[in-house]
Amino acid sequence: MLEYTPILVRKDLEVTGLIGKPKTGYSVNELLEAISKFVGWSQEWRAVLVGTGNLGSALLKYPWLIEHGLRFVAAFDNHPSRSNIVINNIPVYSMDFFSTFMDEHRVEIGVVAVPASSTQKVVDLLVEKGVQGIWNFSSTQPKVPEGVIVENAVFTLSLASLTRRLLERKIGE
Repeated sequence: MLEYTPILVRKDLEVTGLIGKPKTGYSVNELLEAISKFVGWSQEWRAVLVGTGNLGSALLKYPWLIEHGLRFVAAFDNHPSRSNIVINNIPVYSMDFFSTFMDEHRVEIGVVAVPASSTQKVVDLLVEKGVQGIWNFSSTQPKVPEGVIVENAVFTLSLASLTRRLLERKIGE
């Protein structure tokens, strides 16, 4: 369906360190384990979430994140009604407690689900506390120092891809 040749697939899978067997291919379980290890899902990544509105709360409740190594240890919000509560067994604290919490806990990933106007300030706080990876769900791209990794979850790009493919199908009819 994708018109990839077997040699291309084998070469791509070699990057995981797994070598298939001629005429039999790969053990599915070994392949899944190799891919999981290669992308970093076989280890635990401790994360905090900032912003527990609709999107942030949904992320805290999303069931597959822990299966892929992401474990939220806390969440933070500056809105009084969304702090000092628990969502999916994850404590949600006031932003007033952020600095203290971060000083006492090792956190590798900061997940940002705040309005665009607050994004840079939140990212700066995360970086100041030693977070080296930012998963950004806001609609703006923050600036970070060299060495800090930002992955922007841009919903509009995904939507553009979907609607373009639907348009192409409609044009082809």
